[in-house]
Amino acid sequence: DIITIMTTNFENKYKTLTILWNIHQYLLDYLIANNINPEEMPENIELEEKYILSKLNRTIRDVTEQYEFYNIDKVPSLLENFILSLSREYIQLTREKVHENPQLVLSTIYYTLLDLLKMFSTVCPFISEKIYQNLRLPFNLEKESVSLENWPKYDPKCIDEELEKCFSITQD
Repeated sequence: DIITIMTTNFENKYKTLTILWNIHQYLLDYLIANNINPEEMPENIELEEKYILSKLNRTIRDVTEQYEFYNIDKVPSLLENFILSLSREYIQLTREKVHENPQLVLSTIYYTLLDLLKMFSTVCPFISEKIYQNLRLPFNLEKESVSLENWPKYDPKCIDEELEKCFSITQD
């Protein structure tokens, strides 16, 4: 029945928001514990970082395109898919690596999370703003609000569909 479907859908959205909250908490905990400046992205990125940055740039491209064509209803699922990829793929893949190379892993999460929040604030403004404010003071973010940030731009050179396909096959 319709109530069961709506309840299940609501529970799934709640889980995704909880995952987003946990990503930001994971980032804050590790950055503060390791006293790392996340804005200093190392130049030599590795395969896992290339993968998540490819997914980020593809998501920025796709979300921007959906907004440009007024397909607003398609945006939440694109953002939700990226949240799940960041958590279930990138963070899971780098659980050990964060101890070996915390600067690379945490800078990548920070960079992707900020761009994600800029997009997600159009869909879910309150949690996006709260997470942004939690990051703002410790990392001296210039803008007073995520809604004042510029829309992220994608870099087509960062999108590697073949790499994403290989990771997808590996995940399966």
